[in-house]
Amino acid sequence: KVGSYSFGGYVALVAIVEKELVHRKNIISSEDVLDGLTLASFLPGPVAVNTVVYIGHLLLGVKGAIVSMVGVLLPTFLLVTGFSYIYFGQGTQQFIDPYISFIMPVVVAIIVDVGIRMSRKQIKSFSQTTIAVGTMLVTIYWASAWGIFVSLLVSGILGFVLYRKQTVDPGIEKQITKSISSEFRSIAIAVLLVLILLVALSFIGGSGAATIGQLGAVFTGMSLTLFGGGYVIIPIIEQVIVNDLGWLLLNEFNAAIGISQVTPGPILISAAFIGYKVAGLPGALVSTICIFFPTGILMILLSTVHARIKASDSIQSILKGLRSAVIGLVIAAAFSIGSKEIDDWLSLSLLIGSLGFILFTRVHVAILLAAVLLLGIVVL
Repeated sequence: KVGSYSFGGYVALVAIVEKELVHRKNIISSEDVLDGLTLASFLPGPVAVNTVVYIGHLLLGVKGAIVSMVGVLLPTFLLVTGFSYIYFGQGTQQFIDPYISFIMPVVVAIIVDVGIRMSRKQIKSFSQTTIAVGTMLVTIYWASAWGIFVSLLVSGILGFVLYRKQTVDPGIEKQITKSISSEFRSIAIAVLLVLILLVALSFIGGSGAATIGQLGAVFTGMSLTLFGGGYVIIPIIEQVIVNDLGWLLLNEFNAAIGISQVTPGPILISAAFIGYKVAGLPGALVSTICIFFPTGILMILLSTVHARIKASDSIQSILKGLRSAVIGLVIAAAFSIGSKEIDDWLSLSLLIGSLGFILFTRVHVAILLAAVLLLGIVVL
């Protein structure tokens, strides 16, 4: 359900997950979402999907992680694949873009609301406020993967120095080894099933099997080596897909990004569009699996370790610093998106009105998004 209406990029997806599972259903805590977002920020690949993987693992182990990843990606994969089929028959980007731009103020409002709620729960001291504000400013003025990484690293160190009370439990190393080995079988089975699926898709591709294999190799490499989330990775994908391999023309690549923006879910779902152009539906499936699944497995392993060691006072002190930093990242994302999308009195009015509805009513964000989209159809 969340995957079907989470417009606006990775922070919006995390924000909607937080509203749905923390405030509406109350089955996890705000700290859980922050911990998942923190861990995902240190991994390569898609930050939002990895956060969802963490939450799924928290709720139901390896099975929960995989089901959550598939569930949040399935709606947007189907939409992007459908759009791809239509696009290569007739262009649709110019028709759709204005309507999605119309709902972006609502997306900014959702992110601002989550930043406010997280701040109220997590920020309890001047030092935490300083970490959050510092991270926000660094992220705004140093908008790169390195900026995010350095901010988180410094925040973790500050948390350890400022909030630590005792040393790490000496039994933690043994707990980590036990944790990974106890879930290794489930992870191995999941990897084996995915490999079988990829091989089957290459056979379905027939004469295009080599191309499908190349798609898998290229997107797996990107998944495991590129840090900073979709907006940082996209220029690198353009270099590889358009300039190096020549799989797409520049206007087709721009269409891929446009379609990923007007559909819910992460921007890296553009891999499905690319795969569809290169090798049809099998190519779309392979590209999607290979851009999301490898780092999903890494996230499961990291989640397993984190679940066992976070009770340590030293780990908690580091997390306290990191949670403050992540709040700064959320607020910076709202500023970044808002500075581009809020450019006239109408978008400003939509932002203020949407934020008021979210803060002072229990209107579901999906209903709010649908209402604003309908308004856009009337106005535009």
